[in-house]
Amino acid sequence: MKEIVAARYGFKAVIKHVPDQAFALDEQLYRRLGRRFDAELALWSASDALHMVMISTFKVTAAGLPMLQELSLMPVTGQWIPIEDSLEMQLLELLVRDGRSFIKGLRYNSPSEQALACATLTDVAESPIPLFIATEDTQEGQTVAEVQNLGSVDVPAAWVWRILHGEMPPLPMQSRLSASCARLSGWRTR
Repeated sequence: MKEIVAARYGFKAVIKHVPDQAFALDEQLYRRLGRRFDAELALWSASDALHMVMISTFKVTAAGLPMLQELSLMPVTGQWIPIEDSLEMQLLELLVRDGRSFIKGLRYNSPSEQALACATLTDVAESPIPLFIATEDTQEGQTVAEVQNLGSVDVPAAWVWRILHGEMPPLPMQSRLSASCARLSGWRTR
């Protein structure tokens, strides 16, 4: 999505890949969009490096104009990796810049207060290591051990960035084999 702006009547969404065709939004959908995706829209507007992915349904009106009926938004990095907040963006930018191999966790329908690994490093010598960000919203009683046992599989040691304790701690070391393979493949992040 490129932008959502006021139109002569209601609002319109401009899609990057079809900039000459605006999609109409009625007032009700626009208000719901602002309420439901307030954090995502604020994050998107704060950084020019982010993209906003939109999925929607639309109908063609009697006048032949496309009108959005339902939509969902997801902010993503310049490498199209989904993010939830600016802290996660910092962590993922570091992983990409360092050429690390990882799997990005997605929340889907999980509540926002439930702990979720931002990413899981797969280029470490031991088993994969989940990466968590603990903010001031994280309940004091919620420990890494509880997080590790959320699923049916027992997770090994986790890396946790506790925001209240200051800067991001060093990431687990990349295995020598993974680092060598990355150098030999010539893979680079742009």
